[in-house]
Amino acid sequence: MKKADVLLISILICVCLIFLGIYLFNDSKQSDVLVIQQGSRIIYKESIYKDNEIQIKDEHGKVINIVSVKDGAAFMSFADCSNKDCIHMGELKQGSKKQIACLPNKVLVYLISSESEVDGVTR
Repeated sequence: MKKADVLLISILICVCLIFLGIYLFNDSKQSDVLVIQQGSRIIYKESIYKDNEIQIKDEHGKVINIVSVKDGAAFMSFADCSNKDCIHMGELKQGSKKQIACLPNKVLVYLISSESEVDGVTR
């Protein structure tokens, strides 16, 4: 190998490491705003660090879901649907890219970044 080849390979490795660092830095943006959507309406939008218990009601006022927020984590603690898959979807924590969905009740729970212009659905 010539000196120029070693220099070219070194430059390529450095460029790849820089892009990898940028990707990892951007991917770990703080997603700290919890959003709860029922149908097409956003019914809750608050910090993931504010402990709360959000009751989601149907058009008749009956509680159909309860989302619990505690210690920077949100999870579905109650659902009146038959399959209860949403309860077993786990927790949403800072940086989490997953969502919790209760399809029978048309409820979607997700996180967005506080400085983001794009909502969690189109991300």
